[in-house]
Amino acid sequence: MGQAFTDLTNVPAGQWTPIPDAQITLPDAGVYEVTGVIRGQFASRHGVDTDAWMSGRLFNVTAGAPVQGTEVLIIYRRDDINHAIGSTATTVAFVRTTGPTVIRAEVVQHLGRAVAPASEVLASHVWSDANGRAKVAYKKIGD
Repeated sequence: MGQAFTDLTNVPAGQWTPIPDAQITLPDAGVYEVTGVIRGQFASRHGVDTDAWMSGRLFNVTAGAPVQGTEVLIIYRRDDINHAIGSTATTVAFVRTTGPTVIRAEVVQHLGRAVAPASEVLASHVWSDANGRAKVAYKKIGD
């Protein structure tokens, strides 16, 4: 597998963003255990007290709604050190479908103060590479 990268640096705070490589289709009716894994990273300006965090969730594209109870904190950053910090979060849901259903992972970044992301956060990304993958996987567990 190669490297995939979703750049959130210029995405407005509070806006949910799909992760293109983290989407699956549940093939038919049934009950599924769906797992989402999301690896996020921030880098901030030196000398600025960064108050930023990134959350993730599963989203049912077919239904046009978030999968209830799947929001997770991926990373929280509050310091003034100029370096990147990253973390990975996992979320699990049991999803009942009546037919083929598309589920994807999404992320949102937040700032503790009312500033544009570019003023504090130099880089905000979701990575998927040999060091960790952003992905959605499933297992059918019932009809």
